[in-house]
Amino acid sequence: MAIPAVSLETPYGTIRRLSNGNYRLRNSCPSLKYLLDMEFDIFSFLVDEGFLITSFKYTERDQNGKVTQLGKPKYKMQKINTLPDYLDYMAEQNMHKGKSSLFTIIVELEKFNNAFIGAIMSEINNEVASKHNLTRNLGLLIVDLVENGPAKKAGLKKNDVLLKIDNVSVNTVNQMRSQIKKYRAGDKITCLLKRKGINKEIVLQKVALELEMKNNLVTKK
Repeated sequence: MAIPAVSLETPYGTIRRLSNGNYRLRNSCPSLKYLLDMEFDIFSFLVDEGFLITSFKYTERDQNGKVTQLGKPKYKMQKINTLPDYLDYMAEQNMHKGKSSLFTIIVELEKFNNAFIGAIMSEINNEVASKHNLTRNLGLLIVDLVENGPAKKAGLKKNDVLLKIDNVSVNTVNQMRSQIKKYRAGDKITCLLKRKGINKEIVLQKVALELEMKNNLVTKK
């Protein structure tokens, strides 16, 4: 069965979920140099977010709508050996011909699998500990829950303190994120909470796919 397509705007371009379950990032601008300068940041962002990059390419669309894939064949036609030389060549050609182009990086990605529990948490510093009568640096305070998210469905509540995820203590946001990254959409997670001074264990039956849970950012096509 085909998976509904969704898209997510990011600082590095638009990520679109395809009907086959894979993903594609596209980022377009009039400057190829700008895209090339951003390439490392784009790839780092995608890897950090749990994507597997399967391929990528650059294209150029001229003012007449003609799209050309950039790469070694085009460099060789102009007897150009390096990309910086090609950038200089294009800048000169565009200036002389008065034409403008739109450049695009297209990155093909495998399925986005990061787990998402749907809880917004705060570290318990001195101020938070004093305000809520909690022990400093022991667990994470749940400050809000995503509507229809796994945490809310499982019974977690605002002002609960998350102590452990599957017997692993989580006292910082980074520790929590590192632990959550071990799971995939559909996995079960056992959470140890403290609610009104009493420890309570709750099982999240099915963690969600992070991209699909960000309802305020997702647009169905």
